[in-house]
Amino acid sequence: MNRSNWQELTDFINDHQCSWSLEPEEGTDEWGIHLQDPAPHNRLLGPVFPRGKTCGLIDIAGQRVCEWGNIQRADMTFSVTKTYLALVAGKAWDTGLITDLDQPILEQLQLRNLPLLGFDTEQNSTVTWRQMMQFTSEWQGECFGVPDQVDHYRVVGMQQATTTEPENPKGKLRPLGKPG
Repeated sequence: MNRSNWQELTDFINDHQCSWSLEPEEGTDEWGIHLQDPAPHNRLLGPVFPRGKTCGLIDIAGQRVCEWGNIQRADMTFSVTKTYLALVAGKAWDTGLITDLDQPILEQLQLRNLPLLGFDTEQNSTVTWRQMMQFTSEWQGECFGVPDQVDHYRVVGMQQATTTEPENPKGKLRPLGKPG
């Protein structure tokens, strides 16, 4: 690509910024707060700070060919967690930290004398990396003091609800299945 193509790309990116508010107080629905959910699941878990505009860079063979926005700014990320999980799992696979996607994570932690991280419960003891990465683990526990229950009966985006409200609202404890 020549320089004008990169300019065309950055112009397109800048012209198509997300219309959501940069300020958490001004865009509660846009900041993952579902006000229609029952308490305490209808509040923002923070702290959070205002987000920046779109930024990025493209390096090819170690040479910076394109850059836009403030790439020095650290910003919060939310839905990209799945991408991070995939990258970290790939690195762990490449370095031999994960050697079998279908072996229970508990066994892998025990073999290395590592903290068991909640995988030593009856519900979590058979969870595998494959199940974690495919979101079929039925893992049960807390993360940063927030119980997994907050996502019970959750309907995301264009997904069709499998239950009817208010019988099974988001956050109502549901029976867990076996991992997988």
